[in-house]
Parts: sequence; C-alpha cells; structure tokens
Amino acid sequence: MLKMPMSKRRAMAKPKRQGPRFAWLRPNRYWLFSAVAMLSLFAAVRSIPAVGAMMHLPEAHRLYLHGELRHTADEQVFEAVKPFLGVNLVALDIDGLYEAMHALPWVSEVKIRRRWPDGVWVELGEREAVARWGEDALISPTGEIFKAPTDNIPQDMVQLHGPSGTEHDLLAAYASTRRQLAAVDVKIQAMWIDPRGAWHLRVNNDLELRLGRHHLKQRVERFMDVVLASLAPRLTQAEIIDMRYGNGFAVNWRPQTEEKETDV
Repeated sequence: MLKMPMSKRRAMAKPKRQGPRFAWLRPNRYWLFSAVAMLSLFAAVRSIPAVGAMMHLPEAHRLYLHGELRHTADEQVFEAVKPFLGVNLVALDIDGLYEAMHALPWVSEVKIRRRWPDGVWVELGEREAVARWGEDALISPTGEIFKAPTDNIPQDMVQLHGPSGTEHDLLAAYASTRRQLAAVDVKIQAMWIDPRGAWHLRVNNDLELRLGRHHLKQRVERFMDVVLASLAPRLTQAEIIDMRYGNGFAVNWRPQTEEKETDV
C-alpha cells in the first residue's frame, strides 16, 4: 500500500468551518453579567435616599465625662456640653464642642469622641497653678499665665510678678530661693521683678528684701547669715531691708505706734 507524503496529507486536510462574518454580534455571557450588575447597582443607588429617610440615626443625649477635675465642677462641664446634645451623632459639632471645653477657665487638655449609640465621650485635663501672678491671674509650672476663679486656691499661695517675658526666670528663681530660705524657716510670700529689673522678696511678717539686679543668690545668703543673726530679736519691727550694699545692709523700720494712756 502506497503511503501519501506528509506534505500532501496536510494539503488535503478538510478546512475548518469559519464562523459568520459578524461574530461580534453573538451574545457574550460576560457582557450580559456586566450589564445586569450595572442595572442592579443603578437601582441600589436610586433607592439610597428612600432607605436613609426610613433610618433613625442615633442621637447624642448623654455625656460620658472622664478626667480628674479638682477646680472644674461637673455641672460646669455639662452646661458647656448641653447646647451640642440632642442631635444625631453624625452631625455632632466636634470642633465647636472642643472650643467650648477649652473656654472653661481651668481646662488645658481636651479629648472628644462620639460614643455610640447615644452620647459623647469627653476627657479633660486641668491646669496646675503654682503661684498667683499679679493681682488677678495664676501661673502654671510651665510658665503659662491664665485667669481662673481663685475661690478654692489657698490664700497663702505665693504671688509672683514681673514684666512680660520674665515668667520662666521668676519661676526658676522662686524655686531656688525658696529652698535656700527653707533652711532658716523663712517663707516667701511674694517675689517680683520691678521695671528696672531689680529683684524683690516679701517674706514672713511682710518684710521686704531689696536685692538689686545682680547676685541674687549671694545676697539671699548674706541675709540668712548676717541679717537674721544680728536682727533676730527686732526683725518683726523692720519693714524693708536693703541688701544692695557690697558689705552691709540698710534697714527701714516700721513706724512706731505710741500707746496713749486714757483715763477711765
């Protein structure tokens, strides 16, 4: 039996049947799936307003207060928060509430977040006052000057004062001088820097020490070593002691009140 060459067998193979000329018109299952998905998404988007209208969004009507408050009453916080309650949590004015909390005199730190499903969570931190500043303000350990009600501030809290920009110098000098005088049981009532830059102290029994612009520590030491030793019995009669002298000091005595005898 004769075998036909391979090349001729390929040539005589039955040609494959070709599809119609317009094959792109044939339905495609992926195209149909995409079309159905798009129509479903369009229908869902159209239905969102209707669904939202039927939903009842949770309202913020509770205050969850956190933080150790010594000078700010809970009632003060609630009164500041109250105008922001009664709205749904999504519409809660976080920025406005943040400003309202910072407006409370003693408040220094504020953290706020929505508390689902029914309220607002507020955490507060208070300023700390280490001294009075001038007549109507307070100063914090970091040198921040602020105004706040002083009803619950100890009346014997030290008073500091000085030109603007001297807050940190005064805090540092007060801490150092207080430690010095504690060794001789002398308490600082007030410490200030006058417009000329000179230091002043008021200690026990309203005694004023004038210490000048330089050598603060050395002049306080001289007051402790010399003045207290020589004037101890009469120190309560002194009104001002001037320590600006190189090797000594000057004393202004209080006016003496004369007692008059009265016939009965």
